[in-house]
Amino acid sequence: MSADVVEKHLYPLLMKGCDSNEPSTQMQAAQSAVTSAEKVSYTVIRQTLLPRLHNMATKSLHAQVRVVALRCMGNLSQRMDKQTLEAMVTSVKAVLAQVTSTANRSSNSTSSSSDNLEIVMAVVEVLQSVAQHGGVEFACVHVLPVLCPLLVFEGLAPANFRVVIDEVQAVLQQVEAKQGARLEEQIALKQGAMAVQEAASGSVNLLDKSNTSTATTNTNASWDNVSNLGFGGTEKNEHRRAPNSLSSTPREPVSARQNELAF
Repeated sequence: MSADVVEKHLYPLLMKGCDSNEPSTQMQAAQSAVTSAEKVSYTVIRQTLLPRLHNMATKSLHAQVRVVALRCMGNLSQRMDKQTLEAMVTSVKAVLAQVTSTANRSSNSTSSSSDNLEIVMAVVEVLQSVAQHGGVEFACVHVLPVLCPLLVFEGLAPANFRVVIDEVQAVLQQVEAKQGARLEEQIALKQGAMAVQEAASGSVNLLDKSNTSTATTNTNASWDNVSNLGFGGTEKNEHRRAPNSLSSTPREPVSARQNELAF
């Protein structure tokens, strides 16, 4: 059957079955709708099937209908976005509130306790699937606050308790693995950035020292050139002695030279 036929013809019939007052019809329609959900668009599932599953899980008077609706909801979680997953958790909270209220009113009823326990374990299945597809942050914020109180739910058998605590530990291990790796990666990136910054700072310091050394060398060289021009050293003294050597030679009196001219 093509996807177009399923969505336009089969799915409307299945939705009518979910709205039926007959528990067996409701359960069969819901399970068939989930089985053929791959051929139906996300929008149709979100707007038609999920609201009916919510009503079946929270309003049905039959525990088995509630259990089937919850399990169908969990099976659809892999296709849902986080907003829809959060809506599923809201539905689960409503179911648990009703179960707790029923348990308080009929604590002596064996059948009610058995029904409540079956519903609670179906809730655990939904939370498990939602946590798996919602991610670490979603599991911490939305799933664990609902899942952990079930550890002390009245009426849990040892086997049920083991299922719940195993799921809690599985979520925590998932958080530890992914969040721990993310934090270690952040630290490594920060350390790498600091190393690059320190290396860059060292290069700048070396460049400044090199420029200072070059400037000093050029200054000394220029002063050496000035000294060679006669502002210091032996040449300077020789230039200063030159006039003295000329002045030390005896000069003829002017009158004697005039007499020579007269001859």
